[in-house]
Order: sequence, then C-alpha cells, then structure tokens
Amino acid sequence: MGQTCVAPDYILVEKQLKEPLIDMLRQKIKQWFTEDPQKSTSYSRIINERHTARLQSYLDEVRNNIVLGGKADIKDRFLEPTIVDEPSPRSKLMQEEIFGPILPIIGVDSVQEAVKFVNSR
Repeated sequence: MGQTCVAPDYILVEKQLKEPLIDMLRQKIKQWFTEDPQKSTSYSRIINERHTARLQSYLDEVRNNIVLGGKADIKDRFLEPTIVDEPSPRSKLMQEEIFGPILPIIGVDSVQEAVKFVNSR
C-alpha cells in the first residue's frame, strides 16, 4: 500500500522501456489482487478516511494521466493500485510524499537526465 517511509515516490525509466514496464505492472497487479482489488483479501486499506481523501485529491489533479486504477472509496479506506504516467512535476502527487498505492512513472532519455531530475527535487 506504500504506507512506509521507504516506499518509492516515483519511478524513472528510460522512455523506450516505459510502456513495457507499465504493461508488466498492470499484469502483476491483476495477478496479485484480481480484476477487482477492493474485493481481494490480500489487499489492505489506507490507515484512515482522511488519508484516503488526501490521496484521492492527488489523483483528482492528475486524472488524465492515470493509466491504471484510480478508483477510491473513502468510507472503505480503499484506493485502487494506481499508475500515473508523466504527472506534472508541479502536481501535489510529485511535490508531497505519497504514502499510498500510487506510482508515478516518468520517462527519461538518459541516466544523466534521471540524476538531474532527482537532484532538482
């Protein structure tokens, strides 16, 4: 669920590998949590409704970039495993720590570009 201090805030991947990575993640999420993760007995919940609403607000800002997931149920403290492709660096998703099952993916052309991106943050 990404609710630990060591959870990644995003993935940087070479642009030509981004789509294969997203496809693999999509397959694994369905394999692990079925077509409906909300009904999966293996999928946990967000710690409380306030944090679920916070995460949903992050997704509302980048809704057009969601390539997998995005469904939320605040009362159930549920947030579907979500992949966000190329969110704006100015979005809350990219400015705040996430602490939830949201994974932004950003394509880069080189290791140097990735280092520059990380150092700029």
